[in-house]
Amino acid sequence: MAKVSKLPNRKINRKGTPPPPQENVNNLSKVPSGELKDLNFKVPVEFKKEFKGYAHEHDFPSMVELLKTCFEFYKQNH
Repeated sequence: MAKVSKLPNRKINRKGTPPPPQENVNNLSKVPSGELKDLNFKVPVEFKKEFKGYAHEHDFPSMVELLKTCFEFYKQNH
């Protein structure tokens, strides 16, 4: 039987050509201050229930507002 030769694997550039350097000028700009970003940490279930309950009982619009208030207090007192 004759051996079938394989064609060499050629890498295909699926990403396209990179942009010219002058197009990357604004990629280091700051994120607008009003934009929200995730914080990635986990807390015990009991803590979350207590934190959420406290925010609700004291009329905080969200748990985020309570967290911001706590952080501001902490920064001022430490």
